[in-house]
Amino acid sequence: MDAHRSISLAGSTLTGPHHVCAFFRDKDEMFRVLLPFIVEGLEQREQAIHLMDADNIDLYLGYLAAGGVDVDAAVASGQLQLVEWDQSYLYHGRFIETSALRIAHDALTKAHEQGYPRARLIGDMDWALEDWVVTESFLSFEVHANDLMNHHSNDVAICTYDLSRFGGAVVLDVMRTHPMAIIGGVLQHNPFYVEPQEMLRELRTRGKR
Repeated sequence: MDAHRSISLAGSTLTGPHHVCAFFRDKDEMFRVLLPFIVEGLEQREQAIHLMDADNIDLYLGYLAAGGVDVDAAVASGQLQLVEWDQSYLYHGRFIETSALRIAHDALTKAHEQGYPRARLIGDMDWALEDWVVTESFLSFEVHANDLMNHHSNDVAICTYDLSRFGGAVVLDVMRTHPMAIIGGVLQHNPFYVEPQEMLRELRTRGKR
């Protein structure tokens, strides 16, 4: 299987960096835009890794099944990995940036060890709305995820954000941490992207206020 075949995403071919933020008004819009990307990966025998709220697993499976995915077979084979937040971002109920990055790295590494030519990871970022999650902390995670995806340059990570739940200031900051963005269902190079070291310096300054 060709590990370097093209990646279709949001009506375009993903040619830029593989760390993407995606903004949607609701789950219906999210799956309408991302379902072809998910199905393409499964058909190419790549691994799909979805990080999500445990309460949304049945909803996710329903969308995938409606899109023609044999979810029982995909889950049973391990090709479709549904990972709850408390086993990823909020490991054992806590957000620790280094732990979350290590878990993502391990998941992508394991996919290749199992013989998958590529992993397509989609993370539902609503966990960042927990009252005790510090904004600068989760933004630092997003900045460092660029290094992670540079290391796993053949894989793809999409961070999904619900525009009905995240405020405008946070949305702008999120855009500044991702080189690629899906806005209005369209994939584009992100003109608001800030280089990681510059963004980290800004976040450290904020934290001292």
